[in-house]
Amino acid sequence: MAMLGLAGCGETIGVYRFRLTVEIDTPRGVRVGSSVMQVRYGVSHNFNGGGQQADVDLDGEAVFVDLGDGRHMIAVLGHPLLLSGAYDQRFMPADVFFPDTSGPRQMRTLQASGKKLQGGADLAVEQIPSLATFERPADPASARVVYGRAIGTVADGAGERELGIHIDEIAEVFGAGYALRRVRLDVVPENTPITRQIEQRLPWLNDPNVMKNPGWSRLPEVSRIAINLLRSGTRA
Repeated sequence: MAMLGLAGCGETIGVYRFRLTVEIDTPRGVRVGSSVMQVRYGVSHNFNGGGQQADVDLDGEAVFVDLGDGRHMIAVLGHPLLLSGAYDQRFMPADVFFPDTSGPRQMRTLQASGKKLQGGADLAVEQIPSLATFERPADPASARVVYGRAIGTVADGAGERELGIHIDEIAEVFGAGYALRRVRLDVVPENTPITRQIEQRLPWLNDPNVMKNPGWSRLPEVSRIAINLLRSGTRA
């Protein structure tokens, strides 16, 4: 299974740790979850097309929000319903602080700024990773995306075509009074421990009967993609 992150030989621009915090409104008040991650930014040579490409390596895990009564929401590290575009990284610091650039230009903008990323900000809607839940927490096949970006189809004079859409099924799945309040990113000191808790929340992540074939191949596609977006990088 692929982990999120693309590392290569090249120039490191900077290494940063940040906390992603998710707030969910519920009928009994706001529930909060957070995760500290580390990202390495750099540039490397593009051997296919020449020139430079952004080199990004993420180490961390999804944000688990305990809603009580055995229910939860998880801000995964991308968008499972985009399938080929699932591994989206726009929730990370460079995109939050430099949203008007991307790729190697963004890395050079970061370098020109003195390589400093500090402070925090609420994420814009287009930067928020998808929210998923396992409707039966002990069953890895029960993944459902309840908020985020997806691919839909529309019909026009030229026939059907695909386009990106935004879904919000939180209230439909969890009930009235449940909603995403906000997602916030804060840069934290470099000695802040990276969060390593997701396996405790979902013990089947350590079960080879689930994570290896033939069990893995039997899971629904959305479950496999969501599981791949639960963690990234080197596990302790």
